[in-house]
Amino acid sequence: MNEYKITYTGESEGYQLVTERTEAAAKKFFLSTRKGIKLDITSIELYRENAIATKQQERDALAAIKKMVEELGPQSYVATAFEGCFEVAEQNIENDFGDSMKGRAECAEKRLDEAMEDIRQLKSDIKLLESSLENERALTKSLYQRIEQETVSTTDLAHLTKLAEKDLAEAEQRRDEAAQKIVAYADNPASEEFRQAVTDHRNAQASVEAKKERLARLDTIKNAA
Repeated sequence: MNEYKITYTGESEGYQLVTERTEAAAKKFFLSTRKGIKLDITSIELYRENAIATKQQERDALAAIKKMVEELGPQSYVATAFEGCFEVAEQNIENDFGDSMKGRAECAEKRLDEAMEDIRQLKSDIKLLESSLENERALTKSLYQRIEQETVSTTDLAHLTKLAEKDLAEAEQRRDEAAQKIVAYADNPASEEFRQAVTDHRNAQASVEAKKERLARLDTIKNAA
């Protein structure tokens, strides 16, 4: 829009600034506001370009454009392109907005790009989590296998305990037999038989102690299970 300075004389003198698209439109508007008053326009000059139109001028321009588009028919290419634009324009005029369909589209496109980036990041995070989960599953499986390999069943413990008790009984028997031999050869402590009996008794006693410890460990494991 342009702003024109209209200078006049007659019943009154002065000038008026009028915002219109053209000089002719500015003159027409000026005269419409001075009906019944004898005035002579002495000059019309362009005062400023790119002036801000009034809201009423914008409403009038919008109404004219809407009428032109309506005359083309609802199936026209122009009518299709203007879908939603008139409503946005009306909201801008009444609410002093600066919105546009292009701006909305660009904003939506930007949000879509941001959403796509978020999706790509989420997919990357999911892959990392899946990899981590797979590693955890492999580790858990390995631990279970190790536990199965290292864990002794109740049946196994009972069998081992029975064997340990048998070994202990046999060791105690060998110790007792060696003790009897010591008593038998006690009258001749220098004899080879006596010395061998003492050695056998000492070894048998050590074996008894070791087998008692092993049996005690088995009892501890069995009670813990």
